[in-house]
Amino acid sequence: MSNQRLPPRETQTIDTDKTITFTFDNRTVSAFAGDTIGSALYAAGVRVFSRSFKYHRPRGLFCVDGKCPNCLMNVNGCPNVRICTEPVNEGDKVRHQNAWPSLELDFLSITEKLDRFLPPGFYYKTMINPRFWHVAEPFLRRAAGLGKIDIQARSSHHCEHVYEYCDVAIVGGDETIRIFLIDDQPELGGHLRYSISKLAGPAEFTGKSGREIVRQMADRVKSLNNVTVLNRATVFGCYEGRLLAIMQGNRLIHLRARRLLLAPGRHEIPELFENNDLPGIFLSRGVRRLVNLYGINPGGRVLVVARNDEGIELARELMSQGVHLVGLVDNCTKAKQAANQVGNVPSYRGYQLVKALGKKRVTGAILEKNHLSEPVHASATQGRSRVEIECDVICLAKGWQAQLGLLYQSGCQIGFDESRQMFLAQKIPEDVFIAGEVLGHDFLESLVLSGQIAGLEAVKTITAGARADLESRLDRSRRRLVESSDRGNGLSVGSGLSSGGPWETKKQFVCLCEDITGNDLSYAVDEGFDEIETLKRYSTISMGPCQGKMCSFNSIETCARVTGKGIAETGITTPRPPLQPVPIGLLAGPEHHPIKRTPMHYRHLALG
Repeated sequence: MSNQRLPPRETQTIDTDKTITFTFDNRTVSAFAGDTIGSALYAAGVRVFSRSFKYHRPRGLFCVDGKCPNCLMNVNGCPNVRICTEPVNEGDKVRHQNAWPSLELDFLSITEKLDRFLPPGFYYKTMINPRFWHVAEPFLRRAAGLGKIDIQARSSHHCEHVYEYCDVAIVGGDETIRIFLIDDQPELGGHLRYSISKLAGPAEFTGKSGREIVRQMADRVKSLNNVTVLNRATVFGCYEGRLLAIMQGNRLIHLRARRLLLAPGRHEIPELFENNDLPGIFLSRGVRRLVNLYGINPGGRVLVVARNDEGIELARELMSQGVHLVGLVDNCTKAKQAANQVGNVPSYRGYQLVKALGKKRVTGAILEKNHLSEPVHASATQGRSRVEIECDVICLAKGWQAQLGLLYQSGCQIGFDESRQMFLAQKIPEDVFIAGEVLGHDFLESLVLSGQIAGLEAVKTITAGARADLESRLDRSRRRLVESSDRGNGLSVGSGLSSGGPWETKKQFVCLCEDITGNDLSYAVDEGFDEIETLKRYSTISMGPCQGKMCSFNSIETCARVTGKGIAETGITTPRPPLQPVPIGLLAGPEHHPIKRTPMHYRHLALG
């Protein structure tokens, strides 16, 4: 385990003085306090974490944030646990699922050879003869699903329902206003928790790292008596009357709020290229979590593919931590490329990633000259149009998509912003306020100011009369937000597809949950399912464990490309509750048994 660990840093959540042991497939694994099960397994050398639903392809850590389907395992008898966010505890029993006999050798991976017989909707067209169906049904039922439920097991968890009320519910932090701050992370701060770069922003934060800023702001929140903070709490639905359904461990909290302030942030969009699902391929923030929170070296030879500033920042952070970079594929705009040199790392400008090499894990990558824009040759390529690089980790920084589920359910109208290439809220109800990345803001000053404005506006609508100081603060924050140089997110419009044609390879996975490729979507559109909602239901894209978080934007972009429509015209699918998987036992709540006590009951208690 120690060979995979990096030197201690202020951002790390692990305690290296306290060791924890647990079992994984009957093998003892050591971890540090503060690790997740996923980080501990990765530090122990495990690279294959699951097998995919349809073709049983090997999958590894990817987002390290519980947003993708790659890390689902059985923990202490409970199936489909996202181990990349599940804290490790002494004596945990972790088992793989959806693979036989093991993750490294899965006999059901033979289904990948039969992909030509398994197009979208194949179950509507085959095995429909009643006589044949009785033969096929048992096999299909065994193959369906991921985890298996032990019907004999009895859960030791006691679920409870809690009912709360507040003036302002902040999702994503005036003494007379009761505020609930709900965050799905272990502590407040979002992506700043694992940022080690010195940031520019308001004077009080300039020159400080993200971690230092988080601590400063969290201390302020803790000092407020009227603010209740719910960590590790997920809002999975917004219902009529501003009722928020919140899952926090074994508690289901029903929270009624007079006003909602939503700052759910955004998540990264994966790149599309051949074998884009192999273990060893990470989203950029996933690698930053692994490195900065858990102190783990992601690999011996790391390739960074950057379409935005965050990819360049990641490369610099990895270099500063001693991680060996074999290349930087720089697809940022030309105006930014001059400043994007990272140490002595070979820079592949004007090239794009078209294929990951390897069977069960990444062993290399193939780059091709990007014909969609004028290439800028690097000395490392010697003018070649195709380059092969040996690497064991590929980090992807393509761009972002706002987390729109709660916005949509709270009544916001969603539209596509061409300049930012993101779906954003365009019309917002009077009692809903929005702040942060979900508005398209990228940098610290804009994020802080948007939060201040949203909070002040929410307070203004609740208080009996608008105070002069409140109006003054609002005007001042609005002016500063307009004046702040919000430089954009650096997202290029391309989707990273091979320039030779949209679907020239079969193994470009648009949906990691359901093993849906670009070829599959093109096939479904040809069959007449050319509207995004019907395409979703026919192909099952975005209907897996990630619920579209990893595949929604790429599927919309793919549908638009195949049908010849624009992304705005193609539209977006409807995000319905629950936005995260919720145990049925939690919805059912505690068991209630009628009890009748005798008049002597309390006297007996008093007498012991």
